Amino acid sequence: MKRMKKVLSIVLSLAMILTSITVYNTKTAKADGLFPFKYGQIDRGEFIVGANQINVVFSWDRNTYPVGQYTFKVYYENNQIISNDGAWEQARVPFGRDSYTFRVDVCDKENNNEVVATDTFDWTSPTNNDCGVVATVGKVASLSWKPISGAVRYAVLVDDSIIADNITDVSYECEVSANVEHNITINAYNSDGEIIESTNNTAKVIIETKTEDTKTAIKQEPIELTGNEKWVAFDKKTKENNATVYIEEDTLNKVLTNSGLRGLYDKGSDGPNWNDVRKTIIADLPVFAFIQGSTNVSIVDKNGEGYEYTNTTDKTNFEVWRGNDCIYINQNLIDAKPGEEKVFRITLTNTSFLIRVVGEESEQYTATVDGEELAVTNNTVELPTTADYGYYCNGKMYKKGSVVTLEENMTFTSVNKLDLTITNGVSIRLVTGETGLRYKATITSDNNEAINSDAIKEGILITTQANYNDTDSNIKIGSDNVLNVANVSETNNKWYAEKNDTINNKYGGTFCGSIIKMIDSNIPRPFVARAYATIKYEGYSDATVIYTDVIGKKSIQDIAKLIQEGSKYKENGYNADEMQIIDDFAKYTDAQ
Repeated sequence: MKRMKKVLSIVLSLAMILTSITVYNTKTAKADGLFPFKYGQIDRGEFIVGANQINVVFSWDRNTYPVGQYTFKVYYENNQIISNDGAWEQARVPFGRDSYTFRVDVCDKENNNEVVATDTFDWTSPTNNDCGVVATVGKVASLSWKPISGAVRYAVLVDDSIIADNITDVSYECEVSANVEHNITINAYNSDGEIIESTNNTAKVIIETKTEDTKTAIKQEPIELTGNEKWVAFDKKTKENNATVYIEEDTLNKVLTNSGLRGLYDKGSDGPNWNDVRKTIIADLPVFAFIQGSTNVSIVDKNGEGYEYTNTTDKTNFEVWRGNDCIYINQNLIDAKPGEEKVFRITLTNTSFLIRVVGEESEQYTATVDGEELAVTNNTVELPTTADYGYYCNGKMYKKGSVVTLEENMTFTSVNKLDLTITNGVSIRLVTGETGLRYKATITSDNNEAINSDAIKEGILITTQANYNDTDSNIKIGSDNVLNVANVSETNNKWYAEKNDTINNKYGGTFCGSIIKMIDSNIPRPFVARAYATIKYEGYSDATVIYTDVIGKKSIQDIAKLIQEGSKYKENGYNADEMQIIDDFAKYTDAQ
């Protein structure tokens, strides 16, 4: 039995040798099966190189030709283009010719690279008229398309206007105006300069400008530090405040592995090695970046309060963006000012980790209220709640009880009083060319600097009696058909007349508001008015408004008649021109 196996082994070995000799002696083998070579078809999506180049993929049978024993040399038009010991290779060839001739030589490395087999074949380039243009929208519209047969160049048209010509690649970044739909067309041209008809060569794009990502407010468990955490600092610091960012040592290798892109980065100085981020809005910003894929991203502070970000691949995102395998977070979300220390939990699809941000050491600023020092913590103070109208400092008003971050030594003074009244009477403004109804109001405060600052502003609202419904609801700032006459200084003094009473600690003055250049129909029409004062508190978008009662209900004709009836009409200082104006108002009739 053993002898039979040995004989059979010898016979099979001889058969293999004879077969091998047959193949090796085939210098130009055309018959099927003699040469186990196969070539792949073109994949226009995966193997596009440029407008006039495509990739032809070759592969061969490694059972017959084991790795390391043979070299494969590929020739194109009898010029060697490839020498490869591997299992496959690809050749870049011009696109659009009718046919190509390739030759593959199999060389035995152990016998001085003797050619032991060869094969030649003709390959015909496929015809393609499907442009298949794709537009990816981010900060710009990134265009890509398939090469068109016979094309030597391309043009890009936006809304039928050529913006780029003589393009020899099959991609282009197109800057267009935002928030408007644009039609983008790709035209292919042959060597004679004629347009080649193609399909699917148009795309519609809208570049949206957004300042807020898709996010939802969330509440998680507060972050409790044990004090035993080991923190590792990143080399770079935040760009805005030069703060240091740390990550837990045992998290570092789990979350930020294999990464040349991790930590704090600034596009302006760190080069182009970014995960396609250059086409996004966040590319212009300093970021905290790390390699880690995730569907959603959550960022919460030490209290467990923050946001969960979705649609993180939206290239118009401003706060959080996810590339192929990288997460980018706008540094402003995690930055710390001098004297501050913050902790954040970042949660990804399958993991979460902590980062600690420590602001620069800074001088400890001081703060006082009415001469009394306030307790300062991390350069912040909490103002008392005793002053009715808040506190004034350096041209700004602050609400009582508010927390203020100190950026310098600050001296606050209380504003306990703010009295506003409107004079219950109306006069005629007798200014040449600008006659009309004039109202007057008075405002005083116990804080001279505050009342004279731009943080507190005054004015008078005027409307017709017909528009006033006796509920005050339609005579407020921003109401329709209401004239707002703000107190504007015509000199260096803010007031029409100062009302400073240093003995009783009252400061301020009177101010006026007028409706002038009366049209005839307004002469007999009654008007009403009320005064207002606004206080703009730091950190609040809406101002606090104080209003007086509504007064008036008289027309300029009514006032003129009252002046005529005065016992000292002729002796109270009116000149002839002024008396004529008063008389004209008083005797006005609709018949005029």
